[in-house]
Amino acid sequence: MMSFKSKCERDLNDCFFLKEIDPSFFDDTHNIIELVVGSLYSVLSSEAKKDEYADSERNNLVSQFNKVMIYLKYLAKPEDKEHYYDGLQELEALSVGLSLQDSIQKLFATFLEYVNKKYLIIVVDDLDLNIQGAYIMSEHIRKYLTNDRCIIMLSVKVEQLIDAVQHYLENSQNVDSAEGHEMAVKYVTKLIPVSSRVNMPLLEDYCDNELIYTNSNGVDYDEFHSVKEAVTHSIFWKTGYLFYNSRGRNSLIIPSSLRSLRQLLHMLYRMPLRDKEHLAEHKQNQKQFKQYFFYTWTQQLSAEYRHIAHKLISIESDLAFNKAVVANLMTLDVLKNSHQFKFIADPSNYAYNISLGDVMRILEYLDQDESDMQLQLFVFFVRSLYSIKMYECYDFVTEDINNNHYPEPANNEKVGEIYSSDVMFEHTNKMQKLVNGRYFSFEVDEVLPPQSIQGDENQSRDCKLINGDILIAEIQSLGHNKDQIDDSYKERFQMVEFFMLTISRLANIKRKTDSWELKRNAFEPSYLMPFHSTIKNLVFDVLSPFYNVLNLKNTYNRFDVYFNQTDDNLSIYDFAKRHDWSLLSKMITNNDREYDNEMHGFLSDAVLRNAEVLNALSERIRVGRFDSYSSQNKICIKEFYNKITKSGMRTYPKSKEDEPYQIQFKFLNVICSFLESCNHDAFEAIFGRQNEVENIIASLFTARDYAQSTILGTLSKALPQIYQKISRKEWKEKFPDKRNSRAHIIEVIEEVQRR
Repeated sequence: MMSFKSKCERDLNDCFFLKEIDPSFFDDTHNIIELVVGSLYSVLSSEAKKDEYADSERNNLVSQFNKVMIYLKYLAKPEDKEHYYDGLQELEALSVGLSLQDSIQKLFATFLEYVNKKYLIIVVDDLDLNIQGAYIMSEHIRKYLTNDRCIIMLSVKVEQLIDAVQHYLENSQNVDSAEGHEMAVKYVTKLIPVSSRVNMPLLEDYCDNELIYTNSNGVDYDEFHSVKEAVTHSIFWKTGYLFYNSRGRNSLIIPSSLRSLRQLLHMLYRMPLRDKEHLAEHKQNQKQFKQYFFYTWTQQLSAEYRHIAHKLISIESDLAFNKAVVANLMTLDVLKNSHQFKFIADPSNYAYNISLGDVMRILEYLDQDESDMQLQLFVFFVRSLYSIKMYECYDFVTEDINNNHYPEPANNEKVGEIYSSDVMFEHTNKMQKLVNGRYFSFEVDEVLPPQSIQGDENQSRDCKLINGDILIAEIQSLGHNKDQIDDSYKERFQMVEFFMLTISRLANIKRKTDSWELKRNAFEPSYLMPFHSTIKNLVFDVLSPFYNVLNLKNTYNRFDVYFNQTDDNLSIYDFAKRHDWSLLSKMITNNDREYDNEMHGFLSDAVLRNAEVLNALSERIRVGRFDSYSSQNKICIKEFYNKITKSGMRTYPKSKEDEPYQIQFKFLNVICSFLESCNHDAFEAIFGRQNEVENIIASLFTARDYAQSTILGTLSKALPQIYQKISRKEWKEKFPDKRNSRAHIIEVIEEVQRR
């Protein structure tokens, strides 16, 4: 059997193609029949054709045109009946339908004989776009233009045509929505039978196909492994904005229709390649893409989601952006009556206490409903908007690191302008203002398994309250003795550096019963303010380094009040930066980015600046929660950071010739090396609850000495987890069959407990 394509190719020479008809020309005074007849007549009247045909054939064709036009004038509206001359004219109008149909068939036949063709091809583009006239046009096509000598090719979105027909039927025949939809479906099925439809390929049909983009000169071209790769790579190479495809899912930035795909690719290829040396061109590329994403891509969103999207686009303040996003998300039906995020969405919260992590947690919740495609598109838009904003904030910081990374208060006298006081954020850069303290918003023990403590409650290892007394005393001691640097000093300083990097915020607790959870309605941003001497309850968060690296000077100088107490006025940050053995110096230099400025290379490796990468990292953290970890706290944390550095995530190369970058967060390798080698007891003195453990053991053995059997019996019953760490034989070797002193018993048990 011959295919439709083969038939078309075989008979192509027998076809006469009319110029494509645009439905936008249809109005109250012009219909599709007039446009078709007019197009045919333009062929007849063309000067180039006049000498090609005999006058008799030409006159016969003109006569057929005249008959059709006479009948066309009776296709009047009902309200025009009063203009009929008499009853006979009205009767003639009633019979005009059959007469017009017959006349048009004769016209087509005569015209085809005139041009020596067998078939007339009429192409109507986007019939469904003329919502008001779609039904009338469809009826004219069905009644008058369909015949054996005419092939009509309609470009139409069937669902939209059904909506247009339904709208007409509901208004003209006074039917309800359900009945109108049923009638419209039947009508369109009859008008365009399923067997006669040629469906355009869907995204999943072509997204994995290789794509070759040939430039207008016909010589230069680019090859891509797939269509989806062509789109996402081109966006990155022209704008710097990152969109990711996954193995099981295409990025929603990829257009779902071939027309939209061509338009996007053409737009991207007209842009110059991203080049930071030509900043104006780079900014123009970004501006043009944002216009497409904000106002063209969003047309596929429902009116409700599109309205919210455009509201979010209009928000200029980085500091207030997260709170505004949360407020708009909470208007969605799926969240309106939910109490799950009420503490985040409380209107009394200060904007700077609503973090990017809070927003990502809400989006993650919305993302679970994969059956609602509109919701999926909206969540993708919000995440992508964050990616764009994060990249632009990062760009702003790195374009002038000396001034924008750790901003200094403006000198109003030199600037000549007056600004409002913003003392809390005077050293805060744009990335910090957008993130607002946290990239992640996990609950306690969602990241790492807690530490089991025999005889007491489990101790969290991912987010916990630590008493800062020991840490602060150590910082003060280091500050007083910074001119006496030896190996011991270096180890102690690296220890306080680790905790400065992992402390999220202070917790203002007056009583043991007070909650140390983040108070979003507190006036001060607790993650940002310098830690003063009256508050020593500090919150350790294993994920804090991702925020704290955004502004290392600000992170370190939160503790400067304890360190900088000598006449040299050397801050703890400047002291660390001055010495290459510090964690700070090692982190800044430990990257493979080739930048003239070391800090730029560090930020390029360390800074999270894409919402999709952030979401993927959150998923990996959640999945890895139930992996096996060491019972030692410092090794457990080291193993966690090590897994992040080996996540396998990659980003696109800066140019087509380069290799993709591995997202490794190499600054974490420096922290891992420190955790591997640091003193266990010194670490636990700050991080752990060693005193509580010691008190439990001491309370079990209060006498001066004990026999071997008593020791092992007490251990097996009161501290079974510690007892099971080694065999009974090993315990007997540690406690010989004689009287063992209390001090020896406590020392041995503590040593085994730390394993």
